[in-house]
Amino acid sequence: MLAYESQKRNLAKIWPYYSLYPHWLYFKIFDKEYFREITVK
Repeated sequence: MLAYESQKRNLAKIWPYYSLYPHWLYFKIFDKEYFREITVK
């Protein structure tokens, strides 16, 4: 993925271990997203 160095630092917060694997392998391994629903009263 093409990005500035400042943007790559932020990707580490969103995609853990992204810098350790090539992008094609990373997204093959981590191909699902999980969300948690919360109720605000």
